[in-house]
Amino acid sequence: MISQVRWGEVFPARWARLVPDLLRQLAYSKDEETRQYALWDLQNIISHQATIFEVTAATIPFLCYLLTSDEEQDKYLPLLLLGKIHTDTIDYDPQKEGAIHNRAYSEMFACANTVKPFLSHPDPDYRAEAVMILGRLIRHVNLVGVWLLDMASHEDNRDVRMALLDQIEVMINDNYQPSESLREQAFAYVRDSMNCGNAMLECRATATIIAMQSGEVDDELAPKLDWCFRAVPLDEEIAQEQFGVIDMVTHLHRGLSRIADPQRLDIHERVLNSAGNPTVIRMVVCEILSTYGLAQRTSNDPHIETVTDLQRRGLEIILACDLFWQRELNDGLTYYRVDLTSRERLRLQLERMNSRD
Repeated sequence: MISQVRWGEVFPARWARLVPDLLRQLAYSKDEETRQYALWDLQNIISHQATIFEVTAATIPFLCYLLTSDEEQDKYLPLLLLGKIHTDTIDYDPQKEGAIHNRAYSEMFACANTVKPFLSHPDPDYRAEAVMILGRLIRHVNLVGVWLLDMASHEDNRDVRMALLDQIEVMINDNYQPSESLREQAFAYVRDSMNCGNAMLECRATATIIAMQSGEVDDELAPKLDWCFRAVPLDEEIAQEQFGVIDMVTHLHRGLSRIADPQRLDIHERVLNSAGNPTVIRMVVCEILSTYGLAQRTSNDPHIETVTDLQRRGLEIILACDLFWQRELNDGLTYYRVDLTSRERLRLQLERMNSRD
């Protein structure tokens, strides 16, 4: 089957000729290390930096075949590799890459019914990967969305539920035209997750709702958002791992990227006022500075001379955050175009910039 494709001739990428041997190693090697290396090499060839190539579309049917082949006992690695292919990428140039992307998407959709049974696999790692693969079929959101929400109703594994929240946030987007019924089901599931008893899931669900509501923080959501950032340093599960804190704040920022200003700054301000965890505070300050054009593009970037209204408000929010300055969280932030060496120096710089406006 693999040999029927003229890999080295059909695909211009010089690494494409390595794909058939790597697929065979992934499928049939008895050595676990060999299979892992084949996985990594294939990922770099067919999905480097989440890019879709000509060879990507040609590889998908073989990975799908491995999920059903009796010869391939361990289905996880092919499933994992399919999960690395970002068929939900929309920031491509249709004139240059549209045909390639469309073919890859079509091949992945053809695998949907093969992947679907893994939603009920006894191993949560398999279920999480199946969620990621199916959730990226955004052109068929009203089909796969129903599958995912049906599965979600009885899923109790935290990591799988986190994957479900990731994909629900992507799917419930007006660009993909989810049905009103699907939208209602999704909102109900996410709101239930906001009170599930697991702090990480509750915080993730809160960030998801913010994105799904395009930044609207209503009377019900406002206290929950505040609770999330107070809970971070208190909850043992989150506090154990620095990754837990970073993951939660990263998800919130991803949700904020879909929100227009000034609502986005309102939420940044609310977070800084609520958070007690130094990692959260520092991350949010850096996010404000980066989002509003205050990060240096090169080491030679001069200090900024004038500020826009949004930049001014962002700097005022940072100046007002006592914990940021009391805990000396400004240490090492030398790659921004404002003077963060001390609170007083930043205040003076902002006054000078205001006087120039």
